[in-house]
Amino acid sequence: MRSSDIRDIKGLITPDFSSSLVIVILCLAILTGLFLFFFFVRRRKKRDQTPPPHEIALAAIEALKSKGPGGQEKVKEYYADLSHIIRRYLRDQYCFASEMTTEECLFQLENLRELSSEKKDLIRDFLIHCDLVKFAERRPSPVEIEDSFRNGQRIIDLTKGTILQ
Repeated sequence: MRSSDIRDIKGLITPDFSSSLVIVILCLAILTGLFLFFFFVRRRKKRDQTPPPHEIALAAIEALKSKGPGGQEKVKEYYADLSHIIRRYLRDQYCFASEMTTEECLFQLENLRELSSEKKDLIRDFLIHCDLVKFAERRPSPVEIEDSFRNGQRIIDLTKGTILQ
């Protein structure tokens, strides 16, 4: 071995932070982009899987109907639930405010050109009938209770194709 083959120890190598910083920022940007992409794709899938308002309302009416009023003392609560289902449906279908009185709801309905006067009359009669049972101590017969459920389903069936754009 010759003395020229042996070299002295090299000094410390100082890293070039400018290129390392660019690589780290680039990696973070790619990871952030991937995260946002998957977040929005997943969110869109969830939104697409949400059933339309009429399906939700019809299922809720069927569930309430199968539960039954449970006696004359529970009829007010029963009608409150039925009215709430239809109001929630109207809110989701036509972008109404969450909590409205019957008068406010009817005023909003009158301004909808998408609904015929027959449909508006059916909704008005339904909501007024529910209010009479809930607030005026009206006691409906079993036949009237069944008619109320049919009218609620009819409201949904008649209006499910008229969505505001």
